[in-house]
Amino acid sequence: MLKLAGLILGQSVLLVAAQAFLKLSVQSFGKFSWSLSYFKTVFTTWQFAASGICALGAMLTWMYVLKNYQFSLAYPLLSVS
Repeated sequence: MLKLAGLILGQSVLLVAAQAFLKLSVQSFGKFSWSLSYFKTVFTTWQFAASGICALGAMLTWMYVLKNYQFSLAYPLLSVS
């Protein structure tokens, strides 16, 4: 049970980090335009990449939890996030 709580806590930290990095990246993009330079800025911002990596890590952690623990134990712990 302690391992499950640690996994859920780690997953929650990854979700929070993903949202924080996404907020930082969106602020650095500048005014939206349908230009190549705008999208180049979006996809070359390290905060945007970090957001995706953290979100992916959270998803993979949740998939591991779903595979190895009962849903009735894991899902209520997800309310931590």
